Amino acid sequence: MQLDAQVIGQSEYEYYLLFSRFDKLDEVYSGHECDSHFKLEAGANPRVLELLIMLHQNANTLRGIGKLRVKELFFSVMHHVLVSYKHRESGSSPSERVIEEALAYINRHYMNPLTIDELAELHAMSPKRFSYFFHKYTGLYPIDYVINYRMERASDLLKVGNFPIRDIAISVGYANPLYFSRVFKKKFGVSPSAYTHKLDNHTY
Repeated sequence: MQLDAQVIGQSEYEYYLLFSRFDKLDEVYSGHECDSHFKLEAGANPRVLELLIMLHQNANTLRGIGKLRVKELFFSVMHHVLVSYKHRESGSSPSERVIEEALAYINRHYMNPLTIDELAELHAMSPKRFSYFFHKYTGLYPIDYVINYRMERASDLLKVGNFPIRDIAISVGYANPLYFSRVFKKKFGVSPSAYTHKLDNHTY
């Protein structure tokens, strides 16, 4: 593939050329998206840009856990780009399956910071369009689904162990335990500590 590049500004030009081969393609990556060239627009997906920066910072690591980290970052970039490309190529209104994929993504990454822009770009839609179809198929807007899912997972943790509230908050994506407690109380009507106390009183 012939590559054309132009340096804008005084910064030194540097690039990495990466090649990867899928020996066995599953349903997610089946199709010609793995066998063709396409351009990754710089900055189109904030999460991909973040991953590329981290990949660049770790690219010279040659051994040990650092090398494993490089592979992890690379495959994360590949996943984001190929899934986004697949949805963009379809060109039609998102099916229920696309929203199911978005739900699965949220369910796997709920403990990480999630933004509507990231979720929309991952599925090749504008934030407004993504929110519309997400609500159409689920009855909830993306942010409401994320909050509800996080609170359900927090509830599960409170039921199975005596974990500090701060640890539970962090494990479901909230660095601020006070904010987590407010969101939890709004969902369940009681604070996390009161919820735990209520569970203890029903244990025989």
